[in-house]
Amino acid sequence: MKPFVERVIPLVRARKTTPLRLRVFAPVADGLAWACNVELSIRGKPVVDPITLYGADSVQALLCAMSIAVLRIEVMLLTTKSSVDRESFDDLRKLRPVHVLPRALAAPAKRPSAARR
Repeated sequence: MKPFVERVIPLVRARKTTPLRLRVFAPVADGLAWACNVELSIRGKPVVDPITLYGADSVQALLCAMSIAVLRIEVMLLTTKSSVDRESFDDLRKLRPVHVLPRALAAPAKRPSAARR
């Protein structure tokens, strides 16, 4: 299947640059939900298992898939002590859940005060 979106991000490890390939496939109807697959690979080998995210509609599935892909890349950068070219990754960082769903991930709900109990 051909990817809907494909992005190559230069990954720097131990002074060597390696292309990290992000592939997002078009959302497809899957019963009552929509499914969107994401792959992260280096030189054709998967970095992590392919990810399938679901949404109530195709847009939600795509946004969820992209935001989880960005988080997976960020975790990989932290755990492997790698870095990426800032320009090639900054626009993708805007897809993190905190930007996509700002109210849902904002401050936790306040607990009732002792006086109200």
